[in-house]
Amino acid sequence: MAETFIMKKYLQEFLTYRSQQRKAIIGLISLLVLLMIGFKIYDRFGNKELMDISKFSKEINDFNQNKVADDGEIIDNPFADNPNNYSEGLMEFDPNTTTETQWKQLGMSDRQTKTILNFVAKGGKFRTKADLKKIYGISDEEFDRLSPYITILPTHHDSIYQSKTGGYHKPKDIILELNTADTITLTQLPGIGPSFAKRIIKYRDLLGGFAYKEQLFEVYGFDSLHFNQLENNVTVNADKIKRININLATFNELKSHPYIKYPIANAIVNYRKQHGNYAAISDLKRLVLIDDEIFRKFAPYLKTDDH
Repeated sequence: MAETFIMKKYLQEFLTYRSQQRKAIIGLISLLVLLMIGFKIYDRFGNKELMDISKFSKEINDFNQNKVADDGEIIDNPFADNPNNYSEGLMEFDPNTTTETQWKQLGMSDRQTKTILNFVAKGGKFRTKADLKKIYGISDEEFDRLSPYITILPTHHDSIYQSKTGGYHKPKDIILELNTADTITLTQLPGIGPSFAKRIIKYRDLLGGFAYKEQLFEVYGFDSLHFNQLENNVTVNADKIKRININLATFNELKSHPYIKYPIANAIVNYRKQHGNYAAISDLKRLVLIDDEIFRKFAPYLKTDDH
């Protein structure tokens, strides 16, 4: 009796649903029934044959063992057996001409490869094996792994000779004065090609000359690797600097110098108008905008007379 009572109770509750609710429930039940029937039919009559890929195994194995290089030559794939084992893919290479694909085959990461290629694209040159070690992001272990395979070949741009370490570089005994050297002469320096030589000359003209060799770091693309290569091959004669007369220079002439920004150029001219000509370069220290560090930076490029 209890079971009959419960069934009647649920039936009454169902019948008390509104017509729209009953239709939704019936529709949901019908959909579930159709899905169950569909699964049964698929299991009974569906195509259970699995794709046989065994016929591709040889091609897959051949691809993993060999890879076609950009020039069409078949080379060993260093990652065939173990993606983390690069020793099998090591081969002789010139870091000055190695491509992106080849760097990755040698085990370099995307970031390391990009750093190396950017260095070469900006005119950088690897003169000795040790130069690769100076690239940011290359550890001592990675350099030791690659070093035996580095072969640096000469180019027609360089005056070079073969070093005892097996690399090639420009003569070490060359000494150039930065304020008088031309672009052709500058290309004799280690790490300096035609592109960098032009940049150095262009920046030298903007400055009016170099006061010290460390100003080469201000040349676009010039970094510590370049500086270390040529530091001992350059000198600077500050007497060759073209100086600006602050008692005669216009506002535009002053602000065109890389070290003199708009506010400082304006302050120099206004002070001169109010107080007369400067007696000495040190008078510029009276200006609020010029501290000791700024003064030391541009003092070599200024004067107060025509001498």
